[in-house]
Amino acid sequence: MRTEGADPFSWSSQPVELRAGATGEIVLDLDIPESCEIYRDRLSVRVLDAPGLEIGEASIPKATAHRKVRDHRVGLLQDATAITLPVLTVGDTAGVQVVTLELTHQGCKGGLCYPEVVQQREALVRIVPATHD
Repeated sequence: MRTEGADPFSWSSQPVELRAGATGEIVLDLDIPESCEIYRDRLSVRVLDAPGLEIGEASIPKATAHRKVRDHRVGLLQDATAITLPVLTVGDTAGVQVVTLELTHQGCKGGLCYPEVVQQREALVRIVPATHD
């Protein structure tokens, strides 16, 4: 149960399965409740740990709306938003790798702006052996 003023936004991801030596992507879903918005420039994803993997830069969608805040035009994200991270498996190591991410966001609902939230989340990447012909 959320208390009044609590952060209404939530992150989730599904496990990813890749063959050793292959590329793919981690998809992070950011749930933005109806009537809420996220400041696009206050949204970031940082990789803290990714054993056996090379993780590229997060792809954050373009703003879906804009608002003027203190004489600056800011981009906003509304509704559900998917952020993708390209993944490359390194070597032939098979198994489940845990990717530790730092997720940062700040949003608002109506005239109420929530404080910036920084949290750690894990994404799972299952690496299966490459098939050899």
